Amino acid sequence: MRGAAPAARYLAQEDSAPSDESGDGGSDVALLGGAAAAAVVVGIVLVRLAIVWYRRHLQLKHADEEKAAAKDQVSGGSSRRLQKSSLVQQVRAQGGKWVSEDELVDLGWQRHEVPEANRLQEALHQKELGEWRLGTLLYSNKSLADATTGTGILPTYVLKAKSKYKNMMAIKAVFAGREGVKFTRHDRMRLQREATAMQRVHHTNVARCTDFHIDPSDSLVWFVLELVDGRTLAEVIAESAPLTEVYASRLAIQILNGLQAIHDAKLIHRDIKPANIFVLGDVAAPSVKIIDFGVVAHLDVNSSFRKSVSLRSPSSTCSPAPAAPAL
Repeated sequence: MRGAAPAARYLAQEDSAPSDESGDGGSDVALLGGAAAAAVVVGIVLVRLAIVWYRRHLQLKHADEEKAAAKDQVSGGSSRRLQKSSLVQQVRAQGGKWVSEDELVDLGWQRHEVPEANRLQEALHQKELGEWRLGTLLYSNKSLADATTGTGILPTYVLKAKSKYKNMMAIKAVFAGREGVKFTRHDRMRLQREATAMQRVHHTNVARCTDFHIDPSDSLVWFVLELVDGRTLAEVIAESAPLTEVYASRLAIQILNGLQAIHDAKLIHRDIKPANIFVLGDVAAPSVKIIDFGVVAHLDVNSSFRKSVSLRSPSSTCSPAPAAPAL
């Protein structure tokens, strides 16, 4: 009987061993199930985070596109900058020269006038690449012509310019205002009238206009004019008054000759004053040029211009500020 007790204990241990193994297996299954559930949860969270990120990405992309579109509408945007860059390259390739901002400042342009200078360069070069290179600024009414002031004065610039044929001329550029603003019908007709009048008169005492263009944007016109290097009669009087009788008579005769040529062309200048008369040469042999036909009246019987012009005093008619030494 003593030998039976150890045997019974051994059998009892053998019988209990499977139950322990079964318990360990259940524990492993539970752990695996928990890990799988956690992985599923993590996967769901990651998917949701990816969806949220993608939606945010689309929102930001859409917002950037809207900003870019708005910027393009206001200033021409990247496409305009690319076009300008391409234009500059073409101008240089054809032997022309695009005048940089620093060069413009050296030529007398103010920093706030550079945008107009670049608009003029674009217009001139698009007409015939490299034809004109902007030079010294002779006159600007920018301080009076800011479109936000409500003065009604059109921004006007007169500057020296050199053609690709090395000819020195003057360019008078008149803007409708800020970029995108177009000329009114009245302003367009008045500028056309001015150019037509100057081209009709051929006299040594009247400044010549050789070309006139309205930019397709209808916000810029420019005149190609005889370059006149001199001083206005107003400046001469201010510096040298009183004028001698001989000198004054020489000037007066030439002024009258110029006015006679204007009247023979069926025109009335309507704005003769010292500021619109340029004096060239020295005292012994002065030469006179009449400029600025901004308020001219055409007297042709069938002229559409004559019908559209009221013969009011020049002071009641808005015209670009007096032209400069290059009309």
